[in-house]
Amino acid sequence: LEETELEDERNFSGLYAQAEWNPVPRLRIELGARLNRTAEKREAEAEEPGEIPVPGEEEGGSDSRTVTRGSGILGISYQALASDDHSLWLFADVRNSFKPAAIDFGPEAEAVEILKPETATSYEAGVKGRHLGDRVEWQLSAFQMDFENLVMGAVSNGLPILINGGKER
Repeated sequence: LEETELEDERNFSGLYAQAEWNPVPRLRIELGARLNRTAEKREAEAEEPGEIPVPGEEEGGSDSRTVTRGSGILGISYQALASDDHSLWLFADVRNSFKPAAIDFGPEAEAVEILKPETATSYEAGVKGRHLGDRVEWQLSAFQMDFENLVMGAVSNGLPILINGGKER
């Protein structure tokens, strides 16, 4: 029976600013920017109960990763139709984001590698309306999201592990 110990310390902080601008009454532009910082340290070890550890033959290890990265949003909305009873808006935006990768809580002490953060860029465009004095609202949109470093399950030496999965749409 093997006992494992995993210590993981994560710090995530950011600074965010957002602005909306209406250059004319029917046009709105939105801009948001964030500076993100993540810092993570991980240590793992495994030992047999009652066994005296032999220096250099311990199972486990340590890793650390610090990432400072920007992210944000740029969006635009245009009111194509406006009346007392009806309004119709056209909109589009692009968003860029990231988050630290998930932790593998598996029993193996060897899995100490801190994966790269997951990132995504998304695009959306659509139309939305309000009718009957704002009693009916609807929206139709299309979007695309592109991921990088998506955390996925894999098998290594017959054991399940987590890996960064490259790109995915």
